[in-house]
Amino acid sequence: TASASRYVYTVNGGDNTIVGFTMDSSTGLLSTLSSVSTSNASNTTPSLSVMAPSGNALYVLNPKSCCASSAEVTAFTVDNASGT
Repeated sequence: TASASRYVYTVNGGDNTIVGFTMDSSTGLLSTLSSVSTSNASNTTPSLSVMAPSGNALYVLNPKSCCASSAEVTAFTVDNASGT
């Protein structure tokens, strides 16, 4: 969606967060929107994120640190109006 293209999301495995940014459409400059913790009891670290085509959900791949072949996917709801 047009509103979803104003936002950029990154995963930070170092501190187990997803950071959201808003993008200025004329300059392309990013400003921090929010940071959300992905810490959980499953001992996973976020490594990849994908936005749903509708722009209302962000899916995050969380491989388990114990075994490369095991992972979880976490879904986060995204408000298209605010990006959070």
